[in-house]
Amino acid sequence: MRLFDCIVARLLLHYQVTINGSVMLSRDIDSLHGVSLLAGSNHSHWDMLREVITLYMTPPDNMKSILMGPDGDMRSSKGLLYLVGQEKALVFLSRRWDYREKGSIGTKKSDWVFELFRKLELKDPTDVKIDVTLYSAENWRKSA
Repeated sequence: MRLFDCIVARLLLHYQVTINGSVMLSRDIDSLHGVSLLAGSNHSHWDMLREVITLYMTPPDNMKSILMGPDGDMRSSKGLLYLVGQEKALVFLSRRWDYREKGSIGTKKSDWVFELFRKLELKDPTDVKIDVTLYSAENWRKSA
């Protein structure tokens, strides 16, 4: 679980993930999951992390259906907002390389991000400081 916590904290605090990087990250997560199977018995947090990694592989046009599910319902059990939790999904989404873009006075959210939050009628949880301890393996297991 400590390995998971270290990976997630680094990802949320220091990295932005590209589409190509997400493929490598997915393979790394699979390898780390395999190693973690040698210790302990409950590894559902790795499975949920693998689900969240799909946010980095999905084009912005398809993001709403990944988050809400194919039914387009916020409560659909097929969307990431339901599977991993609304705040977790949106915080991980914010680590996409194209989530922010450079503007004349610094960085700002990309247009597709504003449009997505408008369609979902949600607030961006990354507008305030993120507490990475909320994303520990223990907390992921409790929410599963």
